[in-house]
Amino acid sequence: MRELSIDDFVPRRGKPVEVDTTLGPIPLLLAKVQPLPSSGRAAGSFRLELHGPLQPFLPQGTYAFLLGKERCPIFMVPLGPTGPAMRYEALFL
Repeated sequence: MRELSIDDFVPRRGKPVEVDTTLGPIPLLLAKVQPLPSSGRAAGSFRLELHGPLQPFLPQGTYAFLLGKERCPIFMVPLGPTGPAMRYEALFL
């Protein structure tokens, strides 16, 4: 599995990304893609903020994101609701 970089996500900003869960696929909106100060990670450091439905709630964990034809495991943490959406964060450090 290749290491993901911010370039994998910038073109998807503002678009839905499908996440495979035990409940089936759930689309999450890729709301923010933010570069972070370098941590020494070869592919660079960055942050994703995703917005999804309030229900079903996705607990902290690793989920298979479908990026084109690739299934990429990404660890995601819920941040809490914002209006009608639940916010999630994924950090690449």
